[in-house]
Amino acid sequence: MSNPFTPNFGKVPKIFLDRESSLEKIVNGISDFDSPYQTTLICGQRGTGKTAFLTDVCNKIKNDKNWIVVNLIPNGNMMQPLIQSIYKQSSSAIKKTLDAIKGVKISAFGVEIEYRKSNNITDYQILFEDILEKLKKNNIHLLISIDEVTNTPEIRDFASIYQLMIREEFYLSLIMTGLPKNISELQNDKQLTFLLRSMRIELPTLNPLSVKMSYKNVFTQKITDDDILTNMAKMVDGYAYAFQLLGYLVWNHKDDFSADTLDIIAEDYKHQLYRNAYTKIYQELSDMDKKFISTMANLESVDISMKDIENGMQKSKSYISNYRSRLIEAGVIQQVGWGKVRFKLPYFKDFILEYEKFF
Repeated sequence: MSNPFTPNFGKVPKIFLDRESSLEKIVNGISDFDSPYQTTLICGQRGTGKTAFLTDVCNKIKNDKNWIVVNLIPNGNMMQPLIQSIYKQSSSAIKKTLDAIKGVKISAFGVEIEYRKSNNITDYQILFEDILEKLKKNNIHLLISIDEVTNTPEIRDFASIYQLMIREEFYLSLIMTGLPKNISELQNDKQLTFLLRSMRIELPTLNPLSVKMSYKNVFTQKITDDDILTNMAKMVDGYAYAFQLLGYLVWNHKDDFSADTLDIIAEDYKHQLYRNAYTKIYQELSDMDKKFISTMANLESVDISMKDIENGMQKSKSYISNYRSRLIEAGVIQQVGWGKVRFKLPYFKDFILEYEKFF
């Protein structure tokens, strides 16, 4: 049997925990054009499984013959690859109706617009409207997915066209993923305030009991010590990428398994967490965000009082609160009781202390 764990980013894992409820709601809601799920935003920190979740949703929708699913890359002129992909995935009967659109030549290899000399956004907007009208007449629904969006001119242009098409009541849905700060920037852009009324979903941390029981089911023969399974769940600490990574490393260990074995694996586990996820997460933080978490990391307690952070940074309560909110939204820290925070990602404190030795 091959390794059932998938620590590679973007792939749908064979073992996918605590996502069934959200998956069912989105799949059912996307096809209901009176539902806020028609436009869905999935946010979360790196490694929380956004791309895998997006892929899973799209795969479920693809099973319906009345749906076309297009995955777009958020750069350049997004309309041309969108139209080209719709044509490529259409049935022969739908292709004939699209071929009948005057002034346009569409194929799997490109789009030629003949009724205007320029290929600007307005040309594609008119063509897209014509295509959606043809699809609607044939009861074909379109789902567009965009992974890792940011507030760029290309995304703003596309979102504006999408809004217009929604107003025309075409059979159209959109699902996008992004880091929390990038999703917030999009929603609060003055041109895209309609996104505030979309369904925003933050993928939850994994339930520790679900993690433990999943490991127990997979490693029935290899691990019989319940304490080891409990410690593995604690090492994961709810982080989806960590669950896949630790499971992958344990599966690949061929010798007898003990608590000492887990300690040995833990070193490789932390090294890969640091290299594959935490370095990028850290580099994307502002200088003051970094100072905030550095202050946290250099305090002994697990749960850190805001007062201690204020004293360590020598800043006012109101100043510190702003960065506290930013880091909570980013998924780096979490609130634990009144006036206290802790790191949300496993071994992130250890990563900060180690990173600061070299940079």
